[in-house]
Amino acid sequence: MKRAFAVLLITVILISLFGCSVPENTGIINSGGGKDTAMSSETVSDVSSELAAFESETFDGDTFTSDEFSKYDITIINVWATWCQPCISELPSFEKLSEEYKDKNVKVAGILFDSEEDGMIDEGKRIIEDAGVTYTMLRMSDSAHELLEKPYNMQGLPTTFFVDSNGNVIKSYVGANTYEGWKKILDEVKK
Repeated sequence: MKRAFAVLLITVILISLFGCSVPENTGIINSGGGKDTAMSSETVSDVSSELAAFESETFDGDTFTSDEFSKYDITIINVWATWCQPCISELPSFEKLSEEYKDKNVKVAGILFDSEEDGMIDEGKRIIEDAGVTYTMLRMSDSAHELLEKPYNMQGLPTTFFVDSNGNVIKSYVGANTYEGWKKILDEVKK
């Protein structure tokens, strides 16, 4: 519980300092809703973190483990929160990717950052229903906290990780993006 509180406190401090917004002209949807198709290399990180023991629970109570990663060439994990408008704005883009790439060995999953707070699973369910999201949604877990605590991984919300079939995080991306931006990154990662 102390660990969860520490991560939450750090995130609140970061958001209060930097907010959910990102610099203009980065290809990321900022908190003001502005869009630009150019991408900034500052937002995409090559990382090498292994998620060999990842385990979480879906909104419906099913177990999701690192065994899922081995079933797909790439698993996209998007960490979002109910209070983060840029996070919510990009949920339909991930739904579209999930549908478009389901036969191309790509899995999309979301992690609700504030799922440990009272009532947030119900709020998360309402948000994803309104957004038409059908891909897997996970609750925060010890494994999710470990993913977010690794160096250079969690710098704000939303944060998206691209995981290979061996459970290695091969790219991380801080900030919201457009469907076209996510597609471009995914196509590069799949090469």
